Amino acid sequence: NVPALKVVAQVLTGDVLATIVSPHGGELYHLLAAGSSAEVLQQGSVTPTKLLLTAAGSDLLALSPDGQTLYSTDYMEGLWATSTTTGRVVKMMITQGWVYGMAVSPDGSTIYANLGGTRMAKVNASTGAIEKTISLPAQGQYYTVAITPAGDKLYVLGSSTGLNNTLVIDTSTLAITATIAGAGGSGLAISPSGKLSISARLPQSMSSRPPPIRSLVRSP
Repeated sequence: NVPALKVVAQVLTGDVLATIVSPHGGELYHLLAAGSSAEVLQQGSVTPTKLLLTAAGSDLLALSPDGQTLYSTDYMEGLWATSTTTGRVVKMMITQGWVYGMAVSPDGSTIYANLGGTRMAKVNASTGAIEKTISLPAQGQYYTVAITPAGDKLYVLGSSTGLNNTLVIDTSTLAITATIAGAGGSGLAISPSGKLSISARLPQSMSSRPPPIRSLVRSP
């Protein structure tokens, strides 16, 4: 059962490519289409309080569980780490593939990245080293990645216009353990209780790049 939703405020931000909520729920990060930056809004405010540097050309965001690091991706196989305190880029990692989706482990030590819809990679968040990769079936048709609150499983969303399924991956072995048929879409999120939500919105085009909406955001 989904509770009724209502608009409580409207914020003028310009073109936004991605949005993510801080782990404590007090801040909202908007990735702006104009320039390599993300603006920060405090809960209950419609005025940005900070501007963070992000990867050039990014349309994907992830936050570390402690809220101290914002991750963004570029179109040159780069994964950027930005301090949410200073707004400066503190690290750039090479992923060896265009990141279609990513999720950070609950302890913040690992980034799981979907590389071009063809591979899933386990990336060390401290060193940037790729520790393990696996190939994905029906290559090129998987996008958004979400991780369970316990950090034991990944969900990788397949396109609703093609595969129409979602993969379940064990994070310890990076092995595909299940396929959820009829559960494709263009965005997914996992609640604190572990329930999976999937956006059924169809992307305009999936021939040359990931769909325009690849994630849902939730407050803690």
